[in-house]
Amino acid sequence: MSLRIRINQSKLTPQEKMIMGLLENSSMTSKKIVDTLMSEPYDLTFHEVFNAMRGLKKKGLIVLDDFAGNISIFEIDTYFTFAPDWVFKL
Repeated sequence: MSLRIRINQSKLTPQEKMIMGLLENSSMTSKKIVDTLMSEPYDLTFHEVFNAMRGLKKKGLIVLDDFAGNISIFEIDTYFTFAPDWVFKL
């Protein structure tokens, strides 16, 4: 069964499914996930994105992958990716 079908048939919230869909293609920083989902065509609120990310983390479907930094503006962000055993959790 393909990843897209697994995600769509899971009991995840619509917002959680959007994040899983974004991460299907590549790891993303938390800032990139928030910026993407708060813009067109998604237009989610920060609260919706935050709760979806927290829900996926609690369910063990996403994990911290690595840190990204920008020393010139003192910014640190984290990359998220699928949990290694996500297949068994969906």
